[in-house]
Amino acid sequence: MSKKMARKYEAAWNQIFYELSEWRQDAIIDEPHGRHASELAGLAATLAEHDILHGHEKNNTLGEVKFKMPPTGVSS
Repeated sequence: MSKKMARKYEAAWNQIFYELSEWRQDAIIDEPHGRHASELAGLAATLAEHDILHGHEKNNTLGEVKFKMPPTGVSS
């Protein structure tokens, strides 16, 4: 995996995590290998690879989400 894709996966994970409800964020923090964390990982992978979640993906409670790469200050 390239560094660019690794950064994209991480950015997608963070983007979705901070859009989740507080109770779900707490569940992921409390059980990092649990069901909610696994669902987040799957959605983050889809978002990173396709740049959009359409809202019909399994476990997607957020609706449509477009990928936003935050500026990092790191050159490619």
